[in-house]
Amino acid sequence: MRMGMGEILVVLIIALVIFGPKQLPKLGKTLGKAFGQFKHYTDFSSNWDLDDDDDEDEKPKKKKKAAVKKENKSEASPGTGKAEADHTEKVKEVAEAAAEEAQKVQESVSETAQEVKEIVSDTAQEVKDSADAVVQEAAQAFEEKKGDI
Repeated sequence: MRMGMGEILVVLIIALVIFGPKQLPKLGKTLGKAFGQFKHYTDFSSNWDLDDDDDEDEKPKKKKKAAVKKENKSEASPGTGKAEADHTEKVKEVAEAAAEEAQKVQESVSETAQEVKEIVSDTAQEVKDSADAVVQEAAQAFEEKKGDI
């Protein structure tokens, strides 16, 4: 059974009357999510596992694998201590370089902020001077008009 444009239009008008214009977008969103989930769970070509509960069964397996890897690291050969020390040293060097770069960025931002502050201060002074001049001109014009009356 296929629905034509007329039938779809009738269904939409009935939904608008029943749910109202404020609830209709929420209803559409909910239906869209439902159809998306339905499509996801019925897509047998890419996902044969229809139960989400199996993901919970995988978590203990992942934890067990992580524990085994940790045990293997502790049983590693004595030469790995030097490799770890070298790695730690490299990490410290990278951290120091990052701290230096962060300091440079902070100084640059401070300088830029100071420049912006000066520009804003100069601009504010120019605006104040212009406003004072306009007020003086208006006062003079008022006095001239007052004298004409």
